[in-house]
Amino acid sequence: MRRRSLSAMGAAAAAAALVLALAAPATTLAATPATLTEHVALGFNATIPFSESKSDSDDICFLGLPPIGGAGYSVSINGSANVRMDMGADVGLTYDREALVPGGALPVSVSYTPTNDGGSEVSVAINAMVSASGEIILCDPILPNPTASIGPLPLNASGSADFAAPLAGDAPIDIPLTSNTINLLLSNPFGDDIRLVSVTATGTVTLSPVPSDALPGLGGAAAGIDVSGAGSLTTPALPVLEWQNPGAAGAQAGEIALNDPIGNVDVTLSPVMHWIATSADFNLEIDLGNVLNDIGVDDPSPQSLFSGTLGGLYSDVGLDCTIGASIDGGPCGGVIGSQVAAKIAAGNLPVPLTDPEIATVDPSTAPALGDIVFTIDTDADDDGLPDGVEIGGTNPTDPDDPDSDDDFLLDGQEDANHNGVLDPGETDPNTPDTDNDGLLDGIEVNGSNPTDPLDPDSDDDGLLDGVEDANHNGALDPGETDPNDADSDDDGLPDGVEVGAGSDPLDPDSDDDGIPDGQDPDVLANVIKNLPPDAFKSTGHGLQQATLMHLKNAEKSIVKGKIEHAIKQLEQLRKRVDGCGTEPDQNDWIVDCTAQLQVRTLLDLFIANLQATLPAAVTTSADTAAAAAATTKSVAKTEKAAPATPSQQPKATPAKKADPSAGKAKNNDKSAATDKSKGKPPK
Repeated sequence: MRRRSLSAMGAAAAAAALVLALAAPATTLAATPATLTEHVALGFNATIPFSESKSDSDDICFLGLPPIGGAGYSVSINGSANVRMDMGADVGLTYDREALVPGGALPVSVSYTPTNDGGSEVSVAINAMVSASGEIILCDPILPNPTASIGPLPLNASGSADFAAPLAGDAPIDIPLTSNTINLLLSNPFGDDIRLVSVTATGTVTLSPVPSDALPGLGGAAAGIDVSGAGSLTTPALPVLEWQNPGAAGAQAGEIALNDPIGNVDVTLSPVMHWIATSADFNLEIDLGNVLNDIGVDDPSPQSLFSGTLGGLYSDVGLDCTIGASIDGGPCGGVIGSQVAAKIAAGNLPVPLTDPEIATVDPSTAPALGDIVFTIDTDADDDGLPDGVEIGGTNPTDPDDPDSDDDFLLDGQEDANHNGVLDPGETDPNTPDTDNDGLLDGIEVNGSNPTDPLDPDSDDDGLLDGVEDANHNGALDPGETDPNDADSDDDGLPDGVEVGAGSDPLDPDSDDDGIPDGQDPDVLANVIKNLPPDAFKSTGHGLQQATLMHLKNAEKSIVKGKIEHAIKQLEQLRKRVDGCGTEPDQNDWIVDCTAQLQVRTLLDLFIANLQATLPAAVTTSADTAAAAAATTKSVAKTEKAAPATPSQQPKATPAKKADPSAGKAKNNDKSAATDKSKGKPPK
């Protein structure tokens, strides 16, 4: 609660706070309302001075009735009444979270509910000093009249009540007051002292609800309303509220225009007050002793200290004009302040929310007023998406969970344009692994070796990113292929092809025969050996063995350095697997088209890799590079279908030297794999 004073608010602000507009029509909230509630204590602690006196006498000596012919008394009281008001209330602000969208209109509803809190809501304590004197009139003129006096002596009266502050339709609340008794005694040397007079204070304070007046805000409970931050108040036109009924039944409606871009919105209520009609009947009860009653002096009627409304008392100490002048100037207020002052002078007290609560105030000075600040958090989970976008989007997310799918990316990072729609180029905030590659989206984006969360195979090597990053930590660890490098060991074969063919994607020469895997027919031979018999044109092993023999001969040519001859041998074999446009050709050795396509693409890759080792006179580097790239990509896509079985997982092998004829000079130390800088950014 922040501190402000009436004098500092200025005429316009104070007028808006005290003169309340007619309630706007009620707004129906959607299915996602949120209510912010503040419990406050309205009231003050004030001391009001008063003074009163009474005297009377009677003399009947003229009747000739000795020896006592009369008596008299005088009583005066001076003191103060301490009034403490502590009235609790729950003030609630309700709004529709689905309406929290940039540039939107936010309906709000503000309710006020008086509460009966622990302890007394109102307590009155009167502390006064009483002086009294009296005499007995003797008819013998020679004898002196006996006299007595007391005081000043303390007279204390008090009363309290426990209640919820009244609004329209509530019954008045009576607070009875009782005090101690003060006795004036006449000393009697011949017997008991003679009681001349006793003084007791009694009374009742009555509190009643105040109905609406010609100007709204001068009855019931009232508050000024202001909006700051990322929004502005559009209704009510006059920024004020008045409640005549508690809770939802009396809630007052308004609307806030939200900014774009959106941010938190503060709704401030100040001043907050509860009008109470106050009246009192506070009397001094004077009870004369028998000695006076016996000679015909009757007990006087109760002497009133307060009677009727307390407005006159407020005016006597200047409370009405002090508050009125603080609103819009003048000795007792201007156009608006004078009406407030008149309301107070009529006995209606605006019980305020002060700062601090239940402040001790001087009736001649307006108290420092408090306020209630509701902060509407437009992004409750701080994920970068306004609540309304999360709730009302076509791809809704949880407005209370910053990472709805627990993938280590905030919803606002995944919905990059913050429109609540799953757009092209965005990861799905409701799916932890958008591309279904086995890696959480956040791991792919934020790992030390980041991959593309929208591409299950970021490097198109035929292995899912989650297969290559085997421990799913987003880092390139020893024993793992690089999901950003299609050929982790630079042997000319994509990692997925090697895994599918049974070679080691982390070892450029898996069988240590001096030929890089990307040029080694042994790799393709392993594939051929694993094909079922019915993949071949003849059910026996003849064509399978013939294929293996062609590959063996090509390997021998490579070992002898006869690269061109090896290429021709592989090209001859390719003619036996060049069908399967729709079905195998008559001269195809492999009639299972899936197997044939796999073998043919591998053959194309080996041929391209071998051609790349030839001098420029044999093949241009540009043609060779283009052919190798196209073939590599084709093979990788062919091998991309299924993850490797456990026996096909990449293995760490000792470092070996590559065949010089392969034209490579790569460091095969597997610990250096993490130092590669071939990763490509996510697509």
